Amino acid sequence: MAKDTERKTAKILYTEQGKSAKDVAKLVGVTENTISKWVSKYNWKTAKTANAISHKNRIENIYKIIEELSSDRLQFNSKIKDLIKGNTKENKEEIRELRQEIVRTDMAVANWNKTLDSMKKENQINQLNFIQIQQIIFKHFHSKYPELTGKVVEFEEYMLNEVIPTFTQ
Repeated sequence: MAKDTERKTAKILYTEQGKSAKDVAKLVGVTENTISKWVSKYNWKTAKTANAISHKNRIENIYKIIEELSSDRLQFNSKIKDLIKGNTKENKEEIRELRQEIVRTDMAVANWNKTLDSMKKENQINQLNFIQIQQIIFKHFHSKYPELTGKVVEFEEYMLNEVIPTFTQ
């Protein structure tokens, strides 16, 4: 069961956070050879590359789409203002159509923003995984540097009691 937890943690560190196999091995407390076997067996290299490249490109593309939609919306608005000046029967129909286009554009922007938010959340390490990783790191730190464990705990307490509260005020 411990190996399963270490493997899951290693996968997150390697594929989602982009850490090297050597770094992951140190953080998780297994050999670099074990990490290499997992990378090969579970095809982590492909996942790591896909996460790094496609995620960034998708986010950039969404920003471009939103920018284009916003530009379209401004043009629709400008046309409406020009048509209102003319105030003819034909203009009223065109104004109505342009307003419908604005509504569709606004809905599209809202949907793309939701997608963007979702992608950003996807890319963030969730709190449970973060805590698990911290526990593994601290366990291995304690076994390697037992003389420093007290100092680390003191520092964590200082951060929690003195520094972090200043950010939440």
